[in-house]
Amino acid sequence: MSGSSEDTESSAGCGKTLQERLEETDRQLLELLQRRAGLSLSLGEAGGAENPQESAGVVAELWSSVPGPLPEEHFRIIYREILSSARSLRAPRRAAFSDIHEGLYGDFAHIAARELLGASAAYRPLENPDAVFRAVASGEADIGIVPVENSLEGVTPRITELFLTHDLTIKAELYCRTGYCLLSGEQSLSSVHSIFAHPRSLARCWTALQKRLPGIRIVPVENHIEAVNWAEGTERAAALTPHAPPHDPELLFPLPLLEPGFENASGGRARFFVIGAPGRAEPGAGKSTLLFTTGNKAEDLSRVLHCFAGLDADLAVTASCALREDPAQRAYLADITADLAQPRCAGVADRAAGRCRTFKILGSYPAGDK
Repeated sequence: MSGSSEDTESSAGCGKTLQERLEETDRQLLELLQRRAGLSLSLGEAGGAENPQESAGVVAELWSSVPGPLPEEHFRIIYREILSSARSLRAPRRAAFSDIHEGLYGDFAHIAARELLGASAAYRPLENPDAVFRAVASGEADIGIVPVENSLEGVTPRITELFLTHDLTIKAELYCRTGYCLLSGEQSLSSVHSIFAHPRSLARCWTALQKRLPGIRIVPVENHIEAVNWAEGTERAAALTPHAPPHDPELLFPLPLLEPGFENASGGRARFFVIGAPGRAEPGAGKSTLLFTTGNKAEDLSRVLHCFAGLDADLAVTASCALREDPAQRAYLADITADLAQPRCAGVADRAAGRCRTFKILGSYPAGDK
C-alpha cells in the first residue's frame, strides 16, 4: 500500500503513475537516441567524424551539468555505447589487437579495446603485436591495440623496434587491471571438479589454483571461448578467464562469475597503446611518447634527456633496445607529461632531435586512467 501512496503523491498534478511516467520517459529517450543517430550519420556524410577521445573528454562536464542520482561510472558506460553505436552506423571501427604473445577474444587487450570503443566495433585478434602493426599500416585495421607493459612480464621491448619500422602514431593509452576468475554454472567452488583454461592463463594462475583448489583436474584448451564452451557443456566444471574489474566477464561469455582472484599475484596492471595512421594530436593531450636513437653510453642518453629539463614535466624512459644494424646505437621509448605538439615545446624537441640519430614524437594524447 505504501508504494501505491507514493505513486499517488509523486504523480500529483500530472495525472500519471510513476510507471506511466517511466514508460513515457523511455519513449522520449529513444526519440532522442534516434535523433542523435541521424545527426551522427549526417556528420559522417559531411565528412566529419566523432573522435572517441574528444567525446570522452567532455563526459565529466556533461555528467556534472545535469545533477541526479546516476553515478558518473554508469554514465560513462552508457555514453561509450552511444558513441560506439553511432560510429557503427557509418562503418564499424576495425580494431586489431594482441597481447604480448597472441591475441585472444576476451583477453586483456580485447577488454581494454572495448573500454575505449564499446561493443559495436569490429574486433580482430591477431597472433602478435607485429601482426597488429602490419594490419594498421596496410589499412586492414583502422586502429590497433598493442601491449606496452604489465606488472607480470614487464616492458615489451619489441614495441620499440616496431615503431622504428612502421610510420604509425599513438592515439591513446589504455590501462587495464589484470586478474583471473572462474566462470561456471555451479553455485560454489566445492562443486567444481574440472577447470578448462588456456595455457597462458594457467601459467599466470598456477600457484593460486594449487593453493585454493588442490588436486583439481585441469584441462588446457586453445582459447578462452573453448574453455567457456567446455565448461558450459561439462558437469561440475569451470572456465578460467581474464577478469579486469570493474569489467564484467559475463558481457563477453555466457557463464556467470563464480569466483574472482585466481591470479598468482594481486594488483596487476597492463598498459596498452592505441596505434593508428599519422594525424593531428588528440584533443586534451597532456602526455607524449618519444622514440629516439643515440649512442649506448650513459652520457649520450643524458645529453638528450637534459633538453627537457625546462619543461617542468615528469619524464620516464620506459623501454630500450640495441639496434640490430648497429649494436653501438640504442633506441629508447620515453614518456613525458607534456603535449610536445604544442608550439611552446617545439624548441625543446628540436634541440633533443639535434642530439639524436633518430627522433620521433610518436604521439601526444590524453593520459589514461590508471
